[in-house]
This record gives sequence, structure tokens and C-alpha cells, in this order.
Amino acid sequence: MPMYTSNQIAEILQKLQYIQHCIEEGTHKENSAIIHVITEEIIVFIRNYDFMYHAEYALERNMLHLDHYRNLANQEKARLLSDLEELQRELNKKEPNLKRSLVLVTGMIETELYKDSVQKKINKWMNLSRVPDRQFKLYTNN
Repeated sequence: MPMYTSNQIAEILQKLQYIQHCIEEGTHKENSAIIHVITEEIIVFIRNYDFMYHAEYALERNMLHLDHYRNLANQEKARLLSDLEELQRELNKKEPNLKRSLVLVTGMIETELYKDSVQKKINKWMNLSRVPDRQFKLYTNN
């Protein structure tokens, strides 16, 4: 799986901010075709790319917590895809629920595609041994 760059994430966040702006201004009906294409592009991107997180461990034989974090990251990626698809369905309805759509978009923007919540949980891990911490790059699976 290819890795994303920070520019690509910034571009996705910019697109989500555009959708948020359209919802807030009430121009989502006029821009529905553009919004549909944007959400479809984002969904395809998220499906095809892996997210990377930085985790720490102390000993090679004690890395079980990394499996937990990988599962958590995969869960959040699935949640992101689910929320994007829900947003797309909601905005394509004849009478969309704009409050729900706004909550979905705002949540994705504020947490940088739900990556912040995963990284916060990973950062809570504390090394209780006397062995120095080692860095590990954790990738999501598809």
C-alpha cells in the first residue's frame, strides 16, 4: 500500500473545509455534483492509502500493545470511511440532514481524519521497564 504525504492530507482537509463551507452557506444543492466528486475522491484515497502512526516499545519480546494500536488504527480508518460514505449519502438526499452532515465534516476536520484520536491513545503508553524506548512506525492494514 502506498503511503500518503502531509500535502495530500492537507489537500483532503481543504476539500472537507470546502464541503463544510457549502453546508454552512446553504450552497450544497448548487454544488452537489462537485461535493459528490470530492467525497468520492476522498473515499478512494482513504481506501488505497495507509495511515502511519509513531509508537514506542521497550523490548522485542513485549510488543503486544502494538497489535492493539494497529487494530485501533484500522478501526478508526473504517470509521472514517463509514462517515465519509454517510456524508455522501446524506448530501445526496432530496432533503439532507445538514446538522448531521456538519457534525461529520467538522469531526473529520478537527481530528485530522480521526488520526489525532489514535495518536493520543498511542502516546498514553508508558514504558515501565528500565530499557530505553524504541520507535516503531505503525501502519494501517486494508
